Amino acid sequence: MKRIVLISIAVLIPFLLKAQTHSMKVTVEIFDNVMLDNRAEVWIKGMGSWYLNNDYSDYQINEHKLVSKKTPKLETNKTYTLYFYPNSRDGKEISANFEIDPDFCKQGCIADDISITVYSNRIKIHGRPIKKYYDKIELEKDW
Repeated sequence: MKRIVLISIAVLIPFLLKAQTHSMKVTVEIFDNVMLDNRAEVWIKGMGSWYLNNDYSDYQINEHKLVSKKTPKLETNKTYTLYFYPNSRDGKEISANFEIDPDFCKQGCIADDISITVYSNRIKIHGRPIKKYYDKIELEKDW
């Protein structure tokens, strides 16, 4: 009987230790009649990038000046870095570290997503995933 229990535990351990993963939404919203470069880009290191408004992208800025994309599955308790290039990679790089914690809202809570708000002279990155690194849920950077 002990042998069966030990084998069962040995088989279950990889499943119990497997990292949780979740997708979240990254949204870019534009204010102050800002015109982004047609090569404006969002990149999550290790996850790929997406262009916001060019002929080769499926993610176009809509009439409400918004564009969003769901990320691939991200592991909990792992540091990721999000980069935003409003004027392509030839221009300013805005970055923020973030992490999906185990209490992540699986139903798609807005607080667990990341929003990038673009104004004429500054960019705000907002969302609970950045709090661990900046002690607040909103980070403001000039551009």
